[in-house]
Amino acid sequence: MSTDEIPPLGVVPQAVLRPGFQAWLSLVHSYGSVVKTLDRRLTRDLGMSLAWFEVLVLLHTDPDGRRRLLELSRLLVVSKASVSKLIDRMEASGLVRRETSERDRRAVYAVITDSGREALAKALPLQAANVEDCFSRLLEPQDLRDLVRILGKVTAHYENSEATGPSTPSTPGASSAPSGGAGAQGRPRGASHRDGRRPVA
Repeated sequence: MSTDEIPPLGVVPQAVLRPGFQAWLSLVHSYGSVVKTLDRRLTRDLGMSLAWFEVLVLLHTDPDGRRRLLELSRLLVVSKASVSKLIDRMEASGLVRRETSERDRRAVYAVITDSGREALAKALPLQAANVEDCFSRLLEPQDLRDLVRILGKVTAHYENSEATGPSTPSTPGASSAPSGGAGAQGRPRGASHRDGRRPVA
């Protein structure tokens, strides 16, 4: 869009009024608001950030209780540097430990510790209640099912893009999505909740 196509000050550009752009903005704003609240509550009640909680869940759900930092970066949608710093802090707190592969010394894993499992056991019921209070109860059951289906289409697109390589957006804003700042998710990262990015702390 050239400067000649930008409307006068105080006038909303037509591109922003398109249904797709409005849907994206709604997603970003609602995501940022919910994540900010969830992170604040976890930190207040358990001294654990939402990012820490997500890492513990991902490690716990692996049969061996460990994942490569590269995999965590992809699943969290954040940069490898952000994940590395995140794991450094969690390791200092005793929740995880790093391990290297005997086959490939370049492969670094994060492994959940007994303290990490205990912390997750305390956090999980609290987080489940927080999600219900901050998000689920605001929607009807069918809304939730529709949301999973709709956002699943977007997720599938980007998962496929990772396998086939990035595509070039054909229209302004086509590549925009809530992210964490570095990826995100992210996803960014270490960015403010206010812009819809994933917090990494």
